[in-house]
Amino acid sequence: MEGVLARGPPILSPHRPSRRQGEPGMVEPHATNAVLIGRKEVTSYVLAIMRLFSEGAEEVVVKARGRNVCKAVDTVESLRNLFMKDVVIDGVNIYSEEVETPDGKKKRVSAIEIRLKRPRKE
Repeated sequence: MEGVLARGPPILSPHRPSRRQGEPGMVEPHATNAVLIGRKEVTSYVLAIMRLFSEGAEEVVVKARGRNVCKAVDTVESLRNLFMKDVVIDGVNIYSEEVETPDGKKKRVSAIEIRLKRPRKE
């Protein structure tokens, strides 16, 4: 999985300039309506998902791997139970990836993708 968020300034999408560019703690949505879960707090990711939906996204994909899988689940459940009760889980994909460690060894890491949809209000 590419682009898992790390410490430091937020990853900025070239397609969507930030109004608060460089502000610490801000999570910028990925260009493909995906939120990549990393080391930041759950509320940062919840706000990123809410922002995507408020900008008109019909579907948002929450992606995480390794230790951040549980944080992805916490993010989705916080969003659904506290902020956007109309959001539904459209699908979950669980898999493992082979990654190379800094010392050159290969190891398998669990990963998850959670697809969220918000029904259109007519």
